[in-house]
Amino acid sequence: MHFFRERGAGAWLSGCFTAAGAFGAVVFGWAIFRSVVTDAAFALIWLIPLLLLALVLLLAGTLAVVTTWRAASFGRLPIGVGMGPAGVTRYYLDDTDDIEWSRIAHVTPTVSAVDEKTGDFTPSVELRAADDEILLDLNISGFRAHAWLIYASIRFWAEHPEMRHELGTTFAQQRMDSWRRGMLGESVGDRG
Repeated sequence: MHFFRERGAGAWLSGCFTAAGAFGAVVFGWAIFRSVVTDAAFALIWLIPLLLLALVLLLAGTLAVVTTWRAASFGRLPIGVGMGPAGVTRYYLDDTDDIEWSRIAHVTPTVSAVDEKTGDFTPSVELRAADDEILLDLNISGFRAHAWLIYASIRFWAEHPEMRHELGTTFAQQRMDSWRRGMLGESVGDRG
């Protein structure tokens, strides 16, 4: 299987979210104590938004830490997209989507969130069945590999069933390396 790993949140971002959530939880506890001690029951109205903010930040921080931890080792199931002779598998934090090659009729690049001022966009790839059902809408902007390489790899093996036997071998890896080098303008001998 060939795997495209999703980029996790950085340690700084994970730490900030977790610290902000923990700080919000402490402030929430302090606010409850103050409203009970000073008999300021009207202050309890402000506690609900504070609690929601603390929970959202704590959840975001926890998810960022777990995703970074899972991506840190080969022994743990990382988050990303895998391709093998049987099909494409999307690994999420808590689930997987397995799509057999025989179900994929079209691999279509799409973009969303186009910024008119800068021209920035979010690339994605849609895997569609013969009846135009979307089997997987894959946002490919947050991966360690270049978005074009992910799209080209999925499309190549979807359109060339006679070549799928090389998935999971060094031949497929060499093919993808040559595409990456060509995309970056490197010479064949340069592994740079």
